[in-house]
Amino acid sequence: MCIRDREHMDIAIGEGVPVIVASQGGPQKHIGRAREAGIKWLQVIASPEHAAKAQAAGVDAVIAVGLEAGGHPGPDEIGLQVLVRAVVRRVTVPVVAAGGIADGAGIAAALCLGAAGAQLGTRFLLTPEAGVCDAYKDAVLAAGVADTTLVGRGRSPVRMLRNAFAHDYLAAERGGDAAALDTMFAASSLKQAAFDGDVQGGKVEAGQSAGLIDSLQPAGAVVEQLVAETREALKRVAALAG
Repeated sequence: MCIRDREHMDIAIGEGVPVIVASQGGPQKHIGRAREAGIKWLQVIASPEHAAKAQAAGVDAVIAVGLEAGGHPGPDEIGLQVLVRAVVRRVTVPVVAAGGIADGAGIAAALCLGAAGAQLGTRFLLTPEAGVCDAYKDAVLAAGVADTTLVGRGRSPVRMLRNAFAHDYLAAERGGDAAALDTMFAASSLKQAAFDGDVQGGKVEAGQSAGLIDSLQPAGAVVEQLVAETREALKRVAALAG
């Protein structure tokens, strides 16, 4: 959690927040307060080792984020299918699968891998309710499955759309000038793209699942569609097994 983590915990407890989803560091520092307040704690992880540490700290569930995810996937670059299986075999707490899931078939696949649920980010980014600007949504909606890339390997890897910044950064990465890379990486931000509309110079964070999404729909309609698709996919699996 960040430098203002104690203040954020005070607010969460005061507002009666029922669930905390945390990443960037272990839960040990604040999970005791969450427990006392009756708050469920889900820890984002990207390796079986981190999942085991989170379970030992007392979390209620872990969210396993695969390489396909937008934003910050794990530095080990493990795909979701392998990661979920490895984590499910390592811990007994519920595992939520995240990364590369955009429809009910993806949710059903995660359940078949042993996950207890799924987290979808890019799918809900492409809804009217999402707070990013229209230029950001338009860019993600136009993306295909091969239109994202990882920048910042060895630093803080980010999966984002291939744009002018990503092109220049990856070219500089091949040059190997660490100082220049640090400067370039810091000069581009998510805010620049998400709120200022600079979808060429900013970091347009999105997962590979962007290529599976072809429409902007209200969040409620997305949920209804996901439920129907998941049920249909699980019926197909049951029929194959039957």
